[in-house]
Amino acid sequence: MGLEEARLALAREELAVPHISALRSEFAERLAGLFWARSPAQHIVVRLTGDGYVADREIRTEAGVVPVRFVTGAAATTVQLTARLQAAMPVLQKLIPEISGAWVDETTGRIVLDVDAPQTSKHVYDAERATIEAVVGFPVEFRFSPPPTDLISPPLSARPAR
Repeated sequence: MGLEEARLALAREELAVPHISALRSEFAERLAGLFWARSPAQHIVVRLTGDGYVADREIRTEAGVVPVRFVTGAAATTVQLTARLQAAMPVLQKLIPEISGAWVDETTGRIVLDVDAPQTSKHVYDAERATIEAVVGFPVEFRFSPPPTDLISPPLSARPAR
């Protein structure tokens, strides 16, 4: 993507904001996710619960047209997933002491659990996935990051003598 196309893409995103707010309001009862996709071309994806068909649309901006694609059949709305996650957090914090964050991924409809543990711990968490998903009531995805380390040098008085 060239510089001019990147500039136009960014402008379309900014100019589409009021239209995105309108989409969120219009489909509030069914909204399972709304996000920008950039491949194969820039467009908005609106994920909805239920099977009721919604025709694709276009948002016209001064920087160009933004296609809007609707995908139906999601299991739960973002509101339902968020409420379920909030209700489950006390139990999740006991089951996963290393949990550092939790959120709803609107692109997949999964609840993402950020864990301060190396990727090599994946098998341990995968073994507990069924228990954790039973607590949450929806599919979960674990995302791992190494635990934070103290990046600040200890004070000189705490350093060993040479």
